Amino acid sequence: MEIFYCVLLMLGAILVSNLINRFIPSFSIPIIQILLGVVLSLIPSVYHFEFDTELFMILFLAPLLFFDGMQSDKKSLWDLKKPIVMLALGLVFFTVAVLGVLINAMIPAIPLAAAFALAAALAPTDAVAVSSLGKRIRIPEGIKHLMEGEALINDASGVVSFQFAVAAMVTGTFSLIEAGSRFLIIALGGVAVGIAMTALKYLFVKWVRTLGMENVTFHLLIGILTPFIIYMAAEECRVSGILAVVISGVIHSFEGRRLNPETATLNIASKSVWSTLTFALNGIVFLILGMQLPHIINTIWYNVSVSNLKTIGFILVITAAMMAIRFLWSYFTVAAPKQKRFKRIEFNKRRPQLRQLAVSEKPLGGELSRIKTSLIISMSGVRGSVTLASILSLPLVLSSGKVFPERDLIIFIAAGVILCSLVVANFVMPLLLKQDSKEDKGTEERAACLEIIQNVIKQINELTNDENRFQAARVTRNLLMRAEELRSKNYKKSNQKEERELRKEVFSWEEAYTKSLLHNKTIDETTALQYLELLNKICRKNEKKLKFSYIKMSRIIKGLGSRRKQGIVAVNYDINRGQMETLRRMNNEYVLERLYERKEKDDTIALNKLISEYERLEALVAARKRTDDYHQSIENTETVPTTSINDMEDLVHLSFQLERDGIQGMFEQGRISWETARKMRSDIALMELQLQQSSEAAVF
Repeated sequence: MEIFYCVLLMLGAILVSNLINRFIPSFSIPIIQILLGVVLSLIPSVYHFEFDTELFMILFLAPLLFFDGMQSDKKSLWDLKKPIVMLALGLVFFTVAVLGVLINAMIPAIPLAAAFALAAALAPTDAVAVSSLGKRIRIPEGIKHLMEGEALINDASGVVSFQFAVAAMVTGTFSLIEAGSRFLIIALGGVAVGIAMTALKYLFVKWVRTLGMENVTFHLLIGILTPFIIYMAAEECRVSGILAVVISGVIHSFEGRRLNPETATLNIASKSVWSTLTFALNGIVFLILGMQLPHIINTIWYNVSVSNLKTIGFILVITAAMMAIRFLWSYFTVAAPKQKRFKRIEFNKRRPQLRQLAVSEKPLGGELSRIKTSLIISMSGVRGSVTLASILSLPLVLSSGKVFPERDLIIFIAAGVILCSLVVANFVMPLLLKQDSKEDKGTEERAACLEIIQNVIKQINELTNDENRFQAARVTRNLLMRAEELRSKNYKKSNQKEERELRKEVFSWEEAYTKSLLHNKTIDETTALQYLELLNKICRKNEKKLKFSYIKMSRIIKGLGSRRKQGIVAVNYDINRGQMETLRRMNNEYVLERLYERKEKDDTIALNKLISEYERLEALVAARKRTDDYHQSIENTETVPTTSINDMEDLVHLSFQLERDGIQGMFEQGRISWETARKMRSDIALMELQLQQSSEAAVF
């Protein structure tokens, strides 16, 4: 029962930490949870357990790293693959070498091999800590993705370095060739096991589905067991279990792209379960760190042979040296100015011509200077559970039977560096980042609200099938109208002139491209003239006043079948509808390619608005075709399917719940304030009440 009470207290402490963070937002949740862990450890009635490194790694880190892999931004990871490798491999080995020598020189009582072991334990950043940090502090997106990618894979290099340093200390022998080959085997083997086990899991799931077992609970249980099984399999094969679960998580992230009702329902349920599970596990990790601190501190603090002030000085010097090494490495590698590179751009998939352009890559820190970018990278390298788990696994005795030299001091220093890295990231790093004005904060909150609605639309589309296509179209149309209202509020007047000029240029692109297609006989003359008249109509509206929007554009598209004016012969739009939609799609692709090309050189608000608009228009044309197919199927079958109001209500209520989940996520990440979150929830409640009243009126 003692263990059960301890678990209940820890779960309660997790809830309390979030409440404290609500009233004291300047303290990040990890720091609050570490402090609460210290408080729990001081309560005599609380069960005090021995820290088991292997159990800690498999029970907590395996599922957390697996989930981080599933949630990772794959495109950003691929784009940043070189800087990630430079930090996850190059920086780790460089830190071990430099910091190990420094520790040995500063504290001669710690042998060189033991100093390398301490440096290796401190070298890797912690994925759990970095993930928690990113939710609290508004780090630039490029740096945030870099930190997350580094934390996912640098554990392998750090753990291997630590193991060889400990082996050298215990046995007194070390081989660089053996260490290098062993690292390759562990890293590549972990990747191979992760891929192989994930493939076996998918084969098993496929076989189960052939038996007709589509039970969501059954498949959720398989998903929860996956990281534990893969980690244990990798460790049994003597390779990196950490890399195995990370690779498996990244592979599993592609599962959400399968758009059918069964997998869509499973994906939504899985996301809810994993969010709850990782919320609890994240909190328990930091609570355990806090619960270990009093014992670690007591072993050194009350030791008369060790000066407490000198030990604290060691911790501060090692922390500063570690950040200095990270700063210099970042400054001369990942934060260096990007050189122009040549990129081949295909302006349209239907045109074989390719053009080679010199494109300048966007800096990693955005508008931040090179020095400030390097400072943020150095301070955001938070140490956490991996460091503590590694250092607590130090053996008590050497192979000769002697006691491991200065083991307690090494553990104390590691714990002190963990705390210092968290404190610096929590209190010092925000000072480097630009503080948003009230106006900018309001703009960012509206952008976050817009992102919530866009995510709901995406999830509704994933649930769309032949049976609920019509209902889903109505729900998404209402969501699009709300998104357009938010977008208009988020747009400053200073950007309107820039947008007007850019629209003129875009219209000229479409006109020239349409004429070139007509000249090459890719489209017929009637379709080209009809489309050019549409462009002329839109251009006139744009020149009068900038009130053009996605909603107005969609209405114009819906009216593409209107009769021709100004002497142009009338045409039957139903006859050439397919050609008109094809031309619309070709122009969209062409314009998007041109806009993306310009975005590489000059990233502006107006440019991003047009890119977003043309992407939505492309989706609108596709949705129109699906609706036409739906009505055509009704005409062919000569039966009108009945639309259940309950089906529509279920879909609307689902969209409300998805929106609530998004609001909570944005609030936890600090992207919206409590007042904004409360107002958005209140708006949803009002819409639900209106829906209920409409349903009751329909009954009577």
